[in-house]
Amino acid sequence: MSLLAVEDAIAKMLADLPTTGTEAVPFNAAVGRILADDVRARLTQPPFDASSMDGYAVRAEDVAHQSAFECVAEVAAGHPIDQQIEASQCARIFTGAPLPPGTDSVIIQENASVSGTSIAFDDPNFSARQYVRPKGMDFAEGDHGLNAGTRLEPRHLALAAAMNHPTLSVRTSPKIAILATGDELVSAGSDLSPGQIVTSNSHAITALCQNLRCEVQDFGIARDNEASLRSCFDAILEWQPDVVVTLGGASVGDHDLVRPMLESYGFGLDFWRIAMRPGRPLMHARRGRTCLLGLPGNPVSAIVCGQVFLKPLILGLMGARDTAPVDQYPLDHPLPENSNRMHYMRARRTETGVTVFENQDSSLLRTLSMATHLVMREPHAPARETGQNVPAIPIN
Repeated sequence: MSLLAVEDAIAKMLADLPTTGTEAVPFNAAVGRILADDVRARLTQPPFDASSMDGYAVRAEDVAHQSAFECVAEVAAGHPIDQQIEASQCARIFTGAPLPPGTDSVIIQENASVSGTSIAFDDPNFSARQYVRPKGMDFAEGDHGLNAGTRLEPRHLALAAAMNHPTLSVRTSPKIAILATGDELVSAGSDLSPGQIVTSNSHAITALCQNLRCEVQDFGIARDNEASLRSCFDAILEWQPDVVVTLGGASVGDHDLVRPMLESYGFGLDFWRIAMRPGRPLMHARRGRTCLLGLPGNPVSAIVCGQVFLKPLILGLMGARDTAPVDQYPLDHPLPENSNRMHYMRARRTETGVTVFENQDSSLLRTLSMATHLVMREPHAPARETGQNVPAIPIN
């Protein structure tokens, strides 16, 4: 099977993707979740003409004829009054309070002189309706607020709450099973024997999934033999995950057993080997509603592929509108032309643009830990000069 272009692989992965179910959650459990239904306003905001400043509510037509008024009432936020304000009268008003009947404008207190109940105004720039937030200025009942597929952030929750929704309908969290493979792997904190290394990519992939509000279960380390792999896969499939993520074992070596074993479990292979670096040995397969994403065993390659493939897969399962956000930043330095594979280069955002790290060796986790973005270089991309924009995926 020849190398598959990244965009073609992502399109295959997301084609006919099933979505998770829905559930109603309170606001304190909604951040980071994917909205399942559109949100519309259940009320008008503000529900009345409101003052945007502390001052005095007046009739604009009176201000043109006189400068002194009798203050006959006081209106505070949450305490409307029914009293009609007549000609030559005004009402003390505070920010957020509804304008009393008969008034249509506000003169701020800095432009007022008070003598008992007599108020003199000196506002040379006065205009009708000033310092008034009109009824429905933000939204009216029935107005559209949020689209289904929005990944909810604090700003979205504020709008939904203001629109008088006590709970939100969101997509249920996908179940993600993670399995590392390899005889050389040991858990962090272990005493290492010769030839062993600490497994690190499973922790990064777990964190990535948790950041997307998934239900994650780490099934440990499968050894490089069929019996160990089958034991782990039996436990994984009994758990009925939406996505199985394997780490390692997807290449062509004699000890890479994941790919040839999938067929016996009923998985159909969609693609294997991608025209990218780091991360060429990557595979995707399906069995019913279960997706399998086989990431490389190299930690940097696995984490990069997690950003490029796993994150869009999870967001797609939850019906997200934007599964692959990309930024554009000017380069802080020149870049040479690219080779024949898509290159995801570790880079760091700066005050002036983005700096690509010089050493892009796929074994360097410390470099990855300092990166904020992956600069994307298309196959055969021409050289870029300082100041030219390049696309970059945020690492989060």
